[in-house]
Amino acid sequence: MEGGKMTHDTPTFWVRLGIPLVAVAMGVQGLWGLLVPSLYNDGGWIAVAWFGNDLITLLFVMPLLLAGFLRWQKTRSAKAAAFVLAALCFAFYNGLFYLLGAVLNAAFPLYAAIVLLAGSILCVALLGPIGDSLRHARLSPVAGRISGAGLALIGLCLGAVWLAFWFGDTFLGAELPTDEPVFRLVAALDLTIIAPLLTTGGLLALTTSSIGALIAPMAALFGVFYLCVLTLNSALLIRAGLAVSPGELPIWLPILAALSVIAALLWRAIIPLTESPS
Repeated sequence: MEGGKMTHDTPTFWVRLGIPLVAVAMGVQGLWGLLVPSLYNDGGWIAVAWFGNDLITLLFVMPLLLAGFLRWQKTRSAKAAAFVLAALCFAFYNGLFYLLGAVLNAAFPLYAAIVLLAGSILCVALLGPIGDSLRHARLSPVAGRISGAGLALIGLCLGAVWLAFWFGDTFLGAELPTDEPVFRLVAALDLTIIAPLLTTGGLLALTTSSIGALIAPMAALFGVFYLCVLTLNSALLIRAGLAVSPGELPIWLPILAALSVIAALLWRAIIPLTESPS
């Protein structure tokens, strides 16, 4: 077999093998947590949060990963590719939460496997055939720039909020919104993954270039998945009597709504280079 052919086929092989494995691992994680709540050794609101994460993972993100992947395999659709990449981002990020944040339990090796597998396949997908579907596309100028500005603003505001809490606690003696270990974990992951991804995706969308088409829709959809978890968990905490209504819903619901609109605009703004703008 010629070297060029091998180079071209190898990423496709790993994507086709790896994405179903990521989906299966996500399904096992979600089912395990939902059907065996005693799996978690965390108490109080943290146990409720794992339930919300498992529910969103199993009933929302995993089906979208599989549906997007099946659609991409049939059509090589750039819009389907955006869903696949966003779901892989979520699998990696959410896996880190369990791996680093959950009290040690029987699923610890599974969390490590999800992080390793989802991270590896995300890199292969971005650099390989799924990423190519979006690199051979661009964003329509008006929708791309408007939604890109909104996405970058949300990313910058998210980062600013975590830094403001840190500054208040460290230099002004203000109280953190939650226990320090929990705050540190969430803030660290948001400041190193979500906020930079949203901000960079939004800024790249302003250029309406192929790199903007690759990163911005993925970032926005990933943000929607993440905000769904936060919104659901806020409602579950109120229902469990662990938070006073309306809890954090006034914070997360408007952001979820805004990010959903931005994600929809960016997704619709994807134009394969073989097509003309509609």
